[in-house]
Amino acid sequence: MQLFLCSVCGEMNVDQAGRIVNGFGTYAHKYPWMAAMFRDNDEFTCGGSLISTRNILTAAHCLFYIKRPLETYWLLGMHKVKRREGVRYETISYEYHPKFKNSSFGDDYDIAIATVDKLILFSDHIKPICITLASHEFTWQMAIVAGWGRLNEGRSSEIANALMETRVEVKSYEKCKELTKSMVKFNKDSMICAHSHKTDACQGDSGGPLFIETHPNRYEVFGVVSFGEGCARPFPGVYSRLTTKLTIDWIYDTIGKSKGKVCKDIIKKS
Repeated sequence: MQLFLCSVCGEMNVDQAGRIVNGFGTYAHKYPWMAAMFRDNDEFTCGGSLISTRNILTAAHCLFYIKRPLETYWLLGMHKVKRREGVRYETISYEYHPKFKNSSFGDDYDIAIATVDKLILFSDHIKPICITLASHEFTWQMAIVAGWGRLNEGRSSEIANALMETRVEVKSYEKCKELTKSMVKFNKDSMICAHSHKTDACQGDSGGPLFIETHPNRYEVFGVVSFGEGCARPFPGVYSRLTTKLTIDWIYDTIGKSKGKVCKDIIKKS
């Protein structure tokens, strides 16, 4: 693989030739910011997205029951889970969103940032995604969710071997409140919901990015897979919202404290 300095973020690799249900497989290394979290027993646990030279964005609930950061590691540049391909980075610390509240269902501000043990070397298979602006809204637009989660609802369902992706429509606050009222008190400051017919994230996709193409071949992460009522049911998936000044400021502050660096042209916080 060719190594290079990061000059741009959010560049998808163009093809040269639970938890995604009813999605479709990606070609290898299509989304080079995708990260996979494993326990120290090599069990795949959650997804994440690369946002700096030291940091991976994920869901807080993925790390909440981890006693020590070194009980987890990340693989970057991975396409197939069973091959354990990619470059390994150990977790040395993680930080929860300052307003994260863990509950039995429907975590609020379900966001965490992991710091790894060494500088992440960007390559054609490992590149960061752009961080959204606090002012950006994507209501009624089609976004992408990707991961290695279960292919069907239920713990007996197998996880995806290769990275899967699907498209989901971002709903308005009013629609999200209506569609999720039976399962959670929807918080518009910390949550986004998205849904498409018979396709969804599932167990194992938690922590992965909800992202969108904002310019030609330039993608921004604006949500993190958090929870849902089953998989691909009539209920939408709920994602942790990044598009607030509080959250964007916290992301950049956390990156700075860990001595991480973002691409020189990464979209600056508003």
